[in-house]
Amino acid sequence: MFKRIATLFLVTVLCLGCMTSCFIVIDERTGRVEPPATEGETFAPIVRPEALPDTFEELKKKASAALEEAFETVDYAEDTFTVVFAYDDSVSVKAYQESSYTRALKIQEELIEEKFNCKLIINRISYNTLVSDAQASMNAGLHYADVVCFPQSGLGYLKQHKLIAELSALYGDALDDPIFDANAKKSASAKNGVYAIGGSACVNPAAYGCVYLNKELSDEYGFTDEILALVENGGWTIDAMLSYKEKLTAHPDAVSVAAKSDSLLINSLFGASGMKFMNSDPAGVPVIADNGTAVDDLTAKLRAFVTDTAICTFNADAVKVFERDNALFLVDTLASSSKIKGSYVVLPLPKANADQSDYVYYTNGNTSLFGVLTTNTRAEYALSFIKAFNITGELVSEAWAKDLIDYVLREPTSYNTVKKMFSVWDYDPVYMYGDVYPSLKAATTDSLKSAVLSDQPYSFYSNQQVWNVSRDMNILFQ
Repeated sequence: MFKRIATLFLVTVLCLGCMTSCFIVIDERTGRVEPPATEGETFAPIVRPEALPDTFEELKKKASAALEEAFETVDYAEDTFTVVFAYDDSVSVKAYQESSYTRALKIQEELIEEKFNCKLIINRISYNTLVSDAQASMNAGLHYADVVCFPQSGLGYLKQHKLIAELSALYGDALDDPIFDANAKKSASAKNGVYAIGGSACVNPAAYGCVYLNKELSDEYGFTDEILALVENGGWTIDAMLSYKEKLTAHPDAVSVAAKSDSLLINSLFGASGMKFMNSDPAGVPVIADNGTAVDDLTAKLRAFVTDTAICTFNADAVKVFERDNALFLVDTLASSSKIKGSYVVLPLPKANADQSDYVYYTNGNTSLFGVLTTNTRAEYALSFIKAFNITGELVSEAWAKDLIDYVLREPTSYNTVKKMFSVWDYDPVYMYGDVYPSLKAATTDSLKSAVLSDQPYSFYSNQQVWNVSRDMNILFQ
């Protein structure tokens, strides 16, 4: 009897094993579990670039060595510190096991805890939650967090409501360390006060603007290699993008470019030109940037996009338009990469003209900054933690790239573009203070859009706001 029961048990186990093997596929090289295939559906193997490591051991060693070099003996006697990250990391990788990004965050936390002999409590919350919690803590006179990381678009509000401390007053010249982004320091400064700082740890894929190439449509016409060669050789310009509408001969209903709104396209291509909406005057107060005649040349080119419906379409469902092969290019942010069905290649935003030397990887207001709240009762520790996060930031950005190529992009050609995005920063005060003082938005982004939609130059609209901007900036930083 026992033998019969044992035999039946073994047969049952074998059957279950066979059934399970039909539903789970394990990549023998990476150990990653693939999603189950439904009837008639197959999953193409993902070819990962050789430069992308399968494990984080080397990156972990590199980050650990950098921490050792940057800090001498550090011992916080097993104290506990709170770090709040409030930003949108909404690029969904839909992984079927722990994502590389999650693993990298944990490794980063462990390395910093080990180096400082402390315990980190890291909270990842929405920006609105941060603001309400910070306001409640200030009203109650309570310590809330040792370090905060928030979208650059929130700096103006935090500063206006006296929720954010002046970093330069706390740390003097320590913020000159190369690990702190110089552009962020300049843009987030006023009258010699630094209120927030950026760095490697602030990578957020949802903030980066890019162009998606419809690979199926492009392959059909034989454009793909030609376009990739343009990008590689520095010839990927606005004029080059515009020229492809005339070549879509077999698809008369297709447009060259799709975008969610004309504002997104205009501001993206302006940002990709390397021009700034705002600069700082000698006193450190943000002022409208003088881009000379270059902005007028760009404005004339942008008119072709917004006035010719055969070239560009603006639709809240631009991703769907792109998916249906009704657009060769999609101008959007990297956040849309996980939403697009079908085959595509990520390209940089085009240069304004052939004279522009480099591609500029434009970012929006979701790009993050570090700061210290005014309620911080031990602010002397904050810079060490911000510095440590930035030093180990490459670990996190590498993980983001790894997840994107593994689970989202499924196109190795896009990897180099994504990596370059993560290594280039672009800050502009209009995104930091525009939500607080509408005069900034009216004098910059609204003025540019008005110029594109009319025959007037950008300066015609922006100069009308000069006095208001000067007044508001002096009020903000008095």
